[in-house]
Amino acid sequence: MAFEKFEGFTPPVDASEAGARIVDQVSPAVEVEAEPDDTEERVSLRRRLKVGGKPKTEISVSRASAGLVIDIDLGRLETSFEVAVALTGEPPEVLRMLRHDDLDRVVAAVRRALPQRLRGLI
Repeated sequence: MAFEKFEGFTPPVDASEAGARIVDQVSPAVEVEAEPDDTEERVSLRRRLKVGGKPKTEISVSRASAGLVIDIDLGRLETSFEVAVALTGEPPEVLRMLRHDDLDRVVAAVRRALPQRLRGLI
């Protein structure tokens, strides 16, 4: 179970119910303003891709939101690939097309975007 990975974290009795209650309490009208360099990191691609006929020269990696961290804690995102898709917002097919050197740099940015306690998962 995902909870055993994090020292000092005590899971709720029914994690899925607790997660649902937390999500239900969030107002959809909430907006967060932050400086762009505070919320994302752009990774330039050495190998240019075409996605939907348009050139793709970089991938943006967003900082992990509290909601994403909760999803990881609750085991809703179980693989590093799922976390990378969530933080980049890219379709899985785009990440699968990356060459190893571009992928290494995207994965490094994904690690930096996570809280310290979760970085070992990727």
